[in-house]
Amino acid sequence: MISKGSLKVVELEEEMIKAVAKKMGIPTIKLENNLLQLGYGRYRRILDGVISDNVSHLGVNISLDQDFTRSFLKGLGLKVHDKEDKSEEGDIYRFLVIGERVLRAKNITTRKSLSLDSVDKSYKDLAVKAVGSLGLEVGEVYLYSYTLDGPIREGEGVIKLDSKPLLDNKGLIKKFIRFLSVDRIPIVTLAGGKDDIIILEILKKICEEFGLQAGVNDSYEDKERKGLLRNENLEVALFLEEAEGLLREGFGYEGIDIGIVGPSFNKVLEDNQPSQVKGLLKDNILDGGYLILESSDPYLFNLLKDNNDFNIIISSLEENDIIIRKQISQNKAAVYLRDRNIILFDEEEELPIISLDELEGQLTEKLLRKIMLIIAVSFAHHIPIFILRSVLLEFFRI
Repeated sequence: MISKGSLKVVELEEEMIKAVAKKMGIPTIKLENNLLQLGYGRYRRILDGVISDNVSHLGVNISLDQDFTRSFLKGLGLKVHDKEDKSEEGDIYRFLVIGERVLRAKNITTRKSLSLDSVDKSYKDLAVKAVGSLGLEVGEVYLYSYTLDGPIREGEGVIKLDSKPLLDNKGLIKKFIRFLSVDRIPIVTLAGGKDDIIILEILKKICEEFGLQAGVNDSYEDKERKGLLRNENLEVALFLEEAEGLLREGFGYEGIDIGIVGPSFNKVLEDNQPSQVKGLLKDNILDGGYLILESSDPYLFNLLKDNNDFNIIISSLEENDIIIRKQISQNKAAVYLRDRNIILFDEEEELPIISLDELEGQLTEKLLRKIMLIIAVSFAHHIPIFILRSVLLEFFRI
């Protein structure tokens, strides 16, 4: 185990994990008690060093008592070295195991690294089985052996097992992260006010009808945001963000798959430097993601001219909007009105989604604009039209 004096080394390992994860596109969250979260929602793992929340602490506790570790492994039929002190003939070797693979071997006596090809399969199998027998994902196994170039012999075997080895290079950390199968989940962020929460509530219902567990957060507290992303069952995260607070504090999480810019956010755009807002949007919408804007957005033209990294979907209440026509001519998605029907252009063809005659009679302009944003998000998230229609009619049928 890492000694108390190695605290800075442990902190360096965490920083390396965060750096490698970022390069791999995996978000991280620093939690309380020196824990680190990799990924979001159902694809997240929480780490204490290299011990994830998928590991039983029983195995970790067993590894702390090396005499008991050897006795435990011996009881399972694995070869162990009965005495920790080596004889004159043999050496002690250290094997780093991640999952079911030995990734590194070293002769402790000579301090020389070994080619894994020169190590007989029986020793590598023993190291992997020792780590797996304790229910660990990662471990460093110390083996006593006379030589490693032939089948394991009588008297050779495990001396001790470290359940929390130090991963001291980025290559090992990358393999560790890949083994964990961590990833992000789709994040949908609406920049607006509290009265816009209905958009996210309907999107949550749409996701659930599609078989995805979605969660909504309308709190501006960082703790609440992290709490939602920590939910191990969550498959889609829906955030409502205060427009003014975004320019002041940012989003508080890494990357947005679908960003929705509503009327209340447009007021902020008018009052701030375009370069500042442009940087905010570009820094948070992921490459290949979507930004959904109304055609009346005062910053729309600059985004259409300069954007190359993410997709833009435009909505409009106007039946003959010049911006919508241009969007369609370029085979880009748009949502608009035509003959009292809300139409989605899906980059290939015009698809009637729902008629205003099917919706409630007192449909206000503001509510209609929200419905169009919901349709745009559903397209970006690949929701089938029949599910989208069904939920909209459930909420707004006459």
